[in-house]
Amino acid sequence: MNRKRKDVINSEELFVGIDLHKRTWHVTIRTEEVELFSGSIPGIWEVLRRLLHRYKAQHIYAVYEAGYFGFWLHDHLTEYGVDCLVTPPSLVPQEYGNRVKTDRRDSRKLARLLAKGLLKRIWVPNAEERF
Repeated sequence: MNRKRKDVINSEELFVGIDLHKRTWHVTIRTEEVELFSGSIPGIWEVLRRLLHRYKAQHIYAVYEAGYFGFWLHDHLTEYGVDCLVTPPSLVPQEYGNRVKTDRRDSRKLARLLAKGLLKRIWVPNAEERF
């Protein structure tokens, strides 16, 4: 488990990149300038909620790539007060020269691009519109 954690700080805005898998999620939490946390957690909403609770911010923004996980995590994050963006993987800007994909790199890249405002959002249907 590769974890990086700095002291909990108060910040106006936090940006969270989440790389989802069945059993574990790689999460990166950062401000615009500084990475505060990067590590794997069990793929359970309550674990992510407790992690986010450690960081005090007026606004928390999160992103994950659209895929087979659907929108249940989006629903939990928005209920918790997080502005959650679900982005299509095909529109995530690629870093040229970097062909090695890892969960850590993916979550760090998502958080960094989110902080810079470089990600596109897909429309998330509300619960009544889903099957």
